[in-house]
Parts: sequence; structure tokens; C-alpha cells
Amino acid sequence: MVSAIVIGKIGEHICCTRLLKLGYSAEIVHLTTTDIIVEVNSTIIRVQVKASLKNNHKSSFQFNAGYTGKKHPLTKTHCDLLAFVALPFEKVYFLPVEQLNGQCTKRIKIAEFRRKDLEKETWKNCLNHLIKSHEGSK
Repeated sequence: MVSAIVIGKIGEHICCTRLLKLGYSAEIVHLTTTDIIVEVNSTIIRVQVKASLKNNHKSSFQFNAGYTGKKHPLTKTHCDLLAFVALPFEKVYFLPVEQLNGQCTKRIKIAEFRRKDLEKETWKNCLNHLIKSHEGSK
């Protein structure tokens, strides 16, 4: 049986590899609630990685999206984006942290991880969200 720590490390490496393949500078850093930092147009984006080895439900993967166990939801103070990694597919679903809406778990349908351009599309959606959020805070 693979430990939760090993599952997390594999997820971080898959996520970092996908970001590098998308053409971004990315590094695994392990800073409290930030696992990966990505540089986009001279701006640092903080990514928290959540990985799952298997789906606990017939049609979806379930991820723990909180910190310090399942008790505390992640917020913008912790990270900018989450990267949900389905290890059997070696695919990443990116999501802005605000879109968790205070949830400590996240389910994503298996069909999502079968999408060809999943990483490219969800990353683009995240960047668009961050740009709109930044413009709204001015």
C-alpha cells in the first residue's frame, strides 16, 4: 500500500511536469500550504496540490481540499490555485481556491480526467480568474 505522503509527492511531480510542459517555470517548494510556485508574467502563483490514487465513488474522485486534515478550508491567504491530480490518469484539474467556497472536500468526475486538454483548459480558466480578481482589487 502506498502512503499518503508518497501519493502527495507523486501528485506534486505530475503537476509540476504538466506545468513545465505547458511552458511555465514551476518549482516544488513545500511552503506550508503551497506545494508549487509558478511564474507567470513575473507574477508568482501559489499552487496547493491534492492527489488521489483511486476513486472512492463509482463515477468520481474525491479529494481532501482542506489543510491540517479535513477540518479547515483553504482560502486565498493559503494559496491561489489547487491542483487536483488523479494518479491513475496522471492528469491535473486546476481550480482557483475561491471556487471551493469553503468546502474541505472536492469531487471531480472521472470523465473530467479523460479530457484530452484538461490541464491546458483548466489552467487557462484559472489564469483568467486570477486576472479578473487582480483587476477587481485595483
